[in-house]
Amino acid sequence: MLLQRAIIFRAKRLPDQHVFKCEHPFTELFFDFKIKDEKFLINAVHLKANSSKGLVFFLHGTLNHIQYHLPKADIFLQHNLDVVIMDYPTYGKSKGKLTEALLYEVVETTFKKTVEHLKHTGDVYLVGRSLGTALASNLATKINAKKLMLISPYYSMPDLFNHKVKLFPFKKLKFKFENHSYLPYVKCDTYILHGDKDKLIPLKLAQKLIPHLKSEQHFVVIPGADHFNVHETAQFREAVHQIMT
Repeated sequence: MLLQRAIIFRAKRLPDQHVFKCEHPFTELFFDFKIKDEKFLINAVHLKANSSKGLVFFLHGTLNHIQYHLPKADIFLQHNLDVVIMDYPTYGKSKGKLTEALLYEVVETTFKKTVEHLKHTGDVYLVGRSLGTALASNLATKINAKKLMLISPYYSMPDLFNHKVKLFPFKKLKFKFENHSYLPYVKCDTYILHGDKDKLIPLKLAQKLIPHLKSEQHFVVIPGADHFNVHETAQFREAVHQIMT
């Protein structure tokens, strides 16, 4: 269990006094709450667009912390959308117990507290990347989002690990993160963006999710992009432009 957790969650801590570096105006947020007697302190950053037309709630991938993922918000800010990025328990400055079941509730609670704190009543766009895609899919079944965007998703965590069985020969994977179980219950339009050179989560695994989209056109292949640079490509920016306008 500990080995599986270490492979899936690649968190890094930030000192409490860390000052985020960002070229955009931002506000740091902290949410203190309890779930099933477990205490959580969740850190998030609210990036402000020049003229906000909505809010992107961004659920990042497995690596590091908010500071590492801040550049991925640029494309949404350029479309006049505010962005909120949260850190999961044990990531960055966030604290609390990290399990799959609790994580879904932590994400939902943080989202609701964010909307309440910002007094946001407009459109909400959910964006998940890599590990965060199942968290975004799950949240999309519980709230009224305008659109859901999944960047470099997997079908499920067991499916991904089975593909890499020689590297991770676990008899039973404790963490499920089943995108395929949540997407059928998502009411808003869902879009998937995936690089065709992605070696971490191969394209063919993400393509298993196509039957759960309203249209095959909602699955966008980014030529030449891998798992880590997909957001840097012109094709990705064009796809986001088409989705967000």
